Amino acid sequence: MKIWLCWFQGEQDSSLSSRDKACIGRWREVAGSHEVIVLDKNRIDQILPEYQDIINACKHERSLQHKADLLRLLLLEKYGGIWSDTSVYPLESADRIIQKTTQTSDIFFYSFSQKRISASKGDRLIANWFIIAKEPNNYAIQALTSEYKKRFLTSKKWRYFEMHQAYCDLVDNDSKFRDSISNMQHLSAESALVLGRKRMSLLKDEQINIHNKSTLMVKKPAPISLALFPCIDRKALVKNIIQVIIQIEKLQSTPDYQIIPRPISDEILLNYKRINQSEGILPPALREKTRALHQKLLSIDSSKNVKVEKIAYLHIGKCAGTTLYDYFKSNPEIDITYLHMKRIELADCLDYKFAFFIRHPISRFVSAFNHTKRIVELDTSGLDINQLNHSNSYAPKRIKRKMLHGGIAFSKQYDQLVRHFNSANELAESLYSEDIKQCKKARKLMSLPNEHLFKSIGWYLHNGELIEKFSQNIKFVGCVETIEQDIQIAKTLFGLKTTSDSRKRAGLGNSKKTLTARAIRNLQMWYQKTDYQTIQSLYNHNLITKDIYNYYQLPPTISN
Repeated sequence: MKIWLCWFQGEQDSSLSSRDKACIGRWREVAGSHEVIVLDKNRIDQILPEYQDIINACKHERSLQHKADLLRLLLLEKYGGIWSDTSVYPLESADRIIQKTTQTSDIFFYSFSQKRISASKGDRLIANWFIIAKEPNNYAIQALTSEYKKRFLTSKKWRYFEMHQAYCDLVDNDSKFRDSISNMQHLSAESALVLGRKRMSLLKDEQINIHNKSTLMVKKPAPISLALFPCIDRKALVKNIIQVIIQIEKLQSTPDYQIIPRPISDEILLNYKRINQSEGILPPALREKTRALHQKLLSIDSSKNVKVEKIAYLHIGKCAGTTLYDYFKSNPEIDITYLHMKRIELADCLDYKFAFFIRHPISRFVSAFNHTKRIVELDTSGLDINQLNHSNSYAPKRIKRKMLHGGIAFSKQYDQLVRHFNSANELAESLYSEDIKQCKKARKLMSLPNEHLFKSIGWYLHNGELIEKFSQNIKFVGCVETIEQDIQIAKTLFGLKTTSDSRKRAGLGNSKKTLTARAIRNLQMWYQKTDYQTIQSLYNHNLITKDIYNYYQLPPTISN
């Protein structure tokens, strides 16, 4: 089943908030075998051309929100699947959510306990920020799409909740529609909405008491609320979650948090420890507004005033990052945040000491391209999906995903672009080619955030800005070219005592690694403001040696 999300400007646009980015990232974490598709204007045109035709045919002004309402209905009518707003944070796996919401019906909307009526805004029986249609061409979705499209094109008297009004009118006037949704699972929209309140402490007891049902997700999560979710049992009642959040809010406003009654402080401290143990669930970007709170929580335990050093390990793709991380994993006493295919926000950098490996930018590019091409072009017909591991398969998780998604390794567009270029050299030469079409395809591939071509050294380190602002927080920088001695330095620096069982991946075979002088020059220009600028910052702050710096300025000796 496809999980549809949309940000018209594109996922990399600065208008996408850290909260929404965290919600999108969370969907990817819980998706399992389901494909998460984040739509933008270009991709909508490709998979749903009729959408723009309707927009063009409309003679009335419609907001972006109402265009999004049209989009979600057209998508679910044509393809089925799950629609989620980018501000929805799932608390369960996608499989679990589908199981709980579609036990009795093939469609699902969150419901309100009673009809919400407003003369100016319309009637609301359901919420539309999360919808499931298990199959395309569901009658209820078809009817609602048809009715909303008619209103979208013709209505002069337009209400914000026009889609909800259309739903209510169909319930009243269309018996087949009413029968179609009669068995739909009833889950409270209020349970998901209330957890997004910025100030839980303002809620009255009677408002809290009505939320005695568990919830599967949160709509518009406030930073403090979201920070708590990883530490709370998924089966906990919403009412209980609210009570904990209120306790935390009260703690924030306490002038002397050392004299908080012990029962309360002990409970909150336990929650704090659970937050720290929930690696990968809480995105670092969301800690910005809760950093002071976390420090207060830590200081509550007067018997343990020793602050554990928090390490952010940046696993830069194709820089031998797994090798060192295996050592860290075998030392559970180290408080480590592992970041691979995601980066830390600058606002959170003061909380961490950093460790990472780098590599010659051009050598890393070649390895990244060959890595991606191997995955895209690998024949999976003879593979057993249940037997894939690092000893017998290259990138087993990605190969499994490819096998579960009809041979698509990353996305249809990304895979097509990778197949278009026969070698890393051809891609590099095309970056500044006079062949406009070829140049456009090369730059598109290098700019899509799917894999290591885009997420390079500069991307993880904010093109050197992280180094310039937080150089004092960088504890270790290793280089692939001197990996053996650097691993020993890291082991001594961090007190890593055990032996690593590093993963050994299946070989690349005869990957094409030769680059022409033109290709090298193109890559030096392409990465000038990213990787090379970052390396310059590392050298300026004495974080890499002069020998390494000089070596990175020259054409590399290419290896896997």
